[in-house]
Amino acid sequence: LEFRRVLFRSNKYVVVHFWAKWNGYDNTMRDILGDLPLKLKETLAIGTLDTDPSEHHHLCASHGVRNLPALALFRDGVHIETIQTIMGLLPAAELHEKLFGLVSAD
Repeated sequence: LEFRRVLFRSNKYVVVHFWAKWNGYDNTMRDILGDLPLKLKETLAIGTLDTDPSEHHHLCASHGVRNLPALALFRDGVHIETIQTIMGLLPAAELHEKLFGLVSAD
């Protein structure tokens, strides 16, 4: 319920970082998201979802999260796209460019 409330309450795009404490790449992803260019920070709200609790597994499945770290982009509560990597991380510049392209298409 809280997950959906956050998605619908924001007047911005919402990026949800799906993470797990056992995944070392997630700390780096958190840093990359913290260093977003100002233009993206004005357009995006960032949320996180711990994937370990069993009550969150259905959220991962319903948004196509198969690998970590993963990001899902939403607008007005609607899932737009899931961005994930097979192993590791996308370089920060590539991730920023991908997010900018998605939010600029609106």
